[in-house]
Amino acid sequence: ASERNGTIWAGSLGYLYKINGNNLFVYDSTNSPIKSNWIIFDIQIDKNGVKWIGTYRGGLLRFDGTNWTVYNMSNSGMPANLARGIGFEKDTIKWTNSLWPVKFDGYNWRVFTYANSGMPSYQLRSLLVYKGLKFFGTLDSGLIKFNDTTFTVYNSINSGLPFEQVNAIKSEGDFLWIGTEFGGLAKYNYVLNTWKVYTRLNSGLPGNSIESILIQDSNYRWFGTGAWGLARLKYDSVWTVYNPQNSPLPNETVYSLAIDSNKNMWIGTIGGLAEFNENGIVGVNNNSINLVNKFDLKQNYPNPFNGSSKIIYTIRKPSNITLKIFGTLGKEIVTLVNEYKLTGEYSVNINSDDFPSGVYFYTLS
Repeated sequence: ASERNGTIWAGSLGYLYKINGNNLFVYDSTNSPIKSNWIIFDIQIDKNGVKWIGTYRGGLLRFDGTNWTVYNMSNSGMPANLARGIGFEKDTIKWTNSLWPVKFDGYNWRVFTYANSGMPSYQLRSLLVYKGLKFFGTLDSGLIKFNDTTFTVYNSINSGLPFEQVNAIKSEGDFLWIGTEFGGLAKYNYVLNTWKVYTRLNSGLPGNSIESILIQDSNYRWFGTGAWGLARLKYDSVWTVYNPQNSPLPNETVYSLAIDSNKNMWIGTIGGLAEFNENGIVGVNNNSINLVNKFDLKQNYPNPFNGSSKIIYTIRKPSNITLKIFGTLGKEIVTLVNEYKLTGEYSVNINSDDFPSGVYFYTLS
């Protein structure tokens, strides 16, 4: 998730990360309610800047920058300690998937089940709240639309939806972009009730498993796949695929996508977090482009590694450069480079013998 000031929030197993420029702050069991076995599924930021964090095992978390509130089965109307997907309605109403759809207005909880509302499925994977409508992506029952009165089911039998498991839903005007597990991508005009399906056979999609979607603007749409990297659709016809073989993308599986106020894209993969801007990554503080080409600081390769790995970075103009490695708790481990560099591309080798086994981050400033 991205704040207006460019701050990025990301989550993993047992950790919540706050990234502001080159500054990394980590929330875990030592300084927050987040437990080591909690998986962070979703992070959304409301109009007041409050962070809402959906987890597996921990329920739904609220964080205003100072105070934490945890909503789970023991202290709220949550039917499970699970919040997979978060959406906002009318500024004050929160929706989440906790097996069944859950609505919270700040005081009262309502769970929509088959018994009390006719909700046809409880295995929910994705959520979109848009123009008063609620759309739920399910594990095996397709896409469900709810208008506060009636549930409507779209599946591969009664609609153009190509597959019943819906992993991601995003809106663009009157259209919904719907990512499925094995059926590719569907573009649905919910006003005219028309469908268009993109697969690896009829488009530039590299695979038919879509895990995440980002609508950058009317010209650029991005799709994270389950095992084939990141795909970009430009002008409705031009496809570009990024993977670890042709880019510094850390892994082929892309679970989340976000864009910050400087139009830098943040790409969450199973192998780490990447930042990308085709025109050059723009700094949060100085609003200047720091790249000669596409990347200022590339993903180390190979990653993961046992032995040696190489970090490549590019300098736009001569300046003092510092390249540091940090642990997952934000503690500085080592400074790899701290010197004046001329314009150009550089590399530095790191050796696994110098570090205990684990996950590390590196920054360039």
